[in-house]
Amino acid sequence: MVLTTIADEIMERHPGYRVEIIRGQLLVSPLRDGHHSCTLTTLTIRFVRTGLHDDIVNVLQGVGLWLPLEAEDYATHRVHSPGETVTLPDSLGAEVTLDVAEILAAGRPKSAPGEG
Repeated sequence: MVLTTIADEIMERHPGYRVEIIRGQLLVSPLRDGHHSCTLTTLTIRFVRTGLHDDIVNVLQGVGLWLPLEAEDYATHRVHSPGETVTLPDSLGAEVTLDVAEILAAGRPKSAPGEG
């Protein structure tokens, strides 16, 4: 059985899970939590402020996309560390640079009132 078929079956059985094939390996990530959602909202606000949500470019959350890549490299990612900045591709239609530390901070749980 090919990996893309297995990936499709996993996605059907586990809605919301992220299923990827990276360098010939099948990776499955569980449902995202509220902190992840908060981070996405922060990014969305920044994209919209720069004019990246218009008739040509849409900023979306919580959707799965089929990427037009080869089966052995279905999606590619690189981990970025605090202290790095990441410039997104020019194909977005505007210059967008993300501060990794700021994004990670936005996704951390906030202390409840009265907690340290």
